[in-house]
Amino acid sequence: MKKYAIALMILVSGAFAFGGLDVPDVPDTDLPEIEIPGLDILDGIQAELDEVFALTDSLRWLIPELYVLDDVSAKLTELRETDPDIIGLQEELDALRAELVSARSEILEISDGITEPVQEVRASLDAFMEGLPTVSD
Repeated sequence: MKKYAIALMILVSGAFAFGGLDVPDVPDTDLPEIEIPGLDILDGIQAELDEVFALTDSLRWLIPELYVLDDVSAKLTELRETDPDIIGLQEELDALRAELVSARSEILEISDGITEPVQEVRASLDAFMEGLPTVSD
């Protein structure tokens, strides 16, 4: 068995050395540019998604944690009886909470405005995916 393996190895290396098992030369070919149908649709979808993500990222810092302010206001109500200065602090805190409630409603309004374009993007993507050919086995 060893002799056959050695003989086969010598034959194969000799064939390669003398050009017997050479790879044929393939002429250089220029491949034409391939146009993929629907690529402009995908580019449009990507641009719309980028806009949506930019809008949502800019709004993240506006979302207030109102439950913290409610807890502080409750604590200030308890302390109001012992310190008259706390009444002013509580009024400022309540004003801040009102501003945050307004900001939250603005965020919800903008979020609703974002939902519609996202649904349009989803519909475009679904239409594109339905138009793709399917591979049958």
